[in-house]
Amino acid sequence: MASIVYIDPQSYNNLSLYDRGMLSAMNREDVVLFGSTQWDCDAPNADLKKWFNYNNKNNPVSKGLSYLSTILRIASYIRKHKEICVVHIQWLRLWKVDILFARWLKNRGIKVVFTAHNLLPHDSGDTQREKYRIYYKTVDKICVHTAITKKELIDQFEIDSDKVEVIPHGIIYSDVPEDTIIYRAESLKKKYEISPKTLVISSLGIQSYYKGIDILIDLWSEEKELNANPDVKLMIVGKNSNLDYTPLEGIGNVVIVNERISNEDFQAYLEISDVILLPYRKISQSGMLFSAIARNKPVVISNIGGLPDPLDIGKVGWNIGIADKTSLSKILKDFAQQPHMVKALQNNNSEFQKVKDYYSWESISMKLKSLYEGLINRSV
Repeated sequence: MASIVYIDPQSYNNLSLYDRGMLSAMNREDVVLFGSTQWDCDAPNADLKKWFNYNNKNNPVSKGLSYLSTILRIASYIRKHKEICVVHIQWLRLWKVDILFARWLKNRGIKVVFTAHNLLPHDSGDTQREKYRIYYKTVDKICVHTAITKKELIDQFEIDSDKVEVIPHGIIYSDVPEDTIIYRAESLKKKYEISPKTLVISSLGIQSYYKGIDILIDLWSEEKELNANPDVKLMIVGKNSNLDYTPLEGIGNVVIVNERISNEDFQAYLEISDVILLPYRKISQSGMLFSAIARNKPVVISNIGGLPDPLDIGKVGWNIGIADKTSLSKILKDFAQQPHMVKALQNNNSEFQKVKDYYSWESISMKLKSLYEGLINRSV
């Protein structure tokens, strides 16, 4: 029986939930997942091997050596198992290692699938464009999450349309027990003095320039209608990636948690939030978006990549167009003046359910299964 190898070196937090969802409806006994030692959710519908440990290393050299060692170990596994004919890779971490590995797989007659979660790494500009062009030309199939990303990939990298498959991102359901989430959420409400009438506006996850958080920082520091409103609270939670928080210092209704948080705490912060901000400058699709939808949390998105797609299915948030001070200021002031508009949407279960049904993992997993089986048939 032909076998499939699925590789995700970053399979922890939302990404382990993503992998589990992608493999959920395979109903195949020949899928092996090489993931991280930090895998932190229930087992996927695959033989899980927690081999990647580079993320626990302290410096770039040790991280690189650890990653190389794991790729070589996987290559040895593949060499011993002659039945493997499809290898699906989720992320690129070291260019020279990754391109050599892909070429080695191709030389063995193995079909290589790559998921382009984003066409280029975040905040990389065009510095990685030629490397990714080479990689995209090398692999057999490229999975993207939205039709607009497929068009961008074809146009910008001159890729054949038949080589690109649109496989949507599914809803990210947490497996943290609900009573744990509620208990931690209540603790956070007490800690940050959040009352029933407080409107909590949040940015969760890694805080970076490409997410437009610098716009939010400048805006909140300047607008008295926001920073002097005792009934509104801004929460910025997650590891800071080169953003300047200085303008927010001393503002009483701002909470900043500059650290990587656990799954349990992430879900608790999500639970106490009334609206999630995603004013991205550049993105193909966002796991944070689908985590928010899972808990019926309205979102504010920019008109970038596939972010608007769920809002075309159901009314689960607001599209502000281009993310800038003007567009973000307007929607945030609307929230401050009419907090009921957020609460009403949050309680509109039918709209959220439309989106959850459309992005169900069962249908998405079957699309991936069909892709694999098509490649297997071609190999045979």
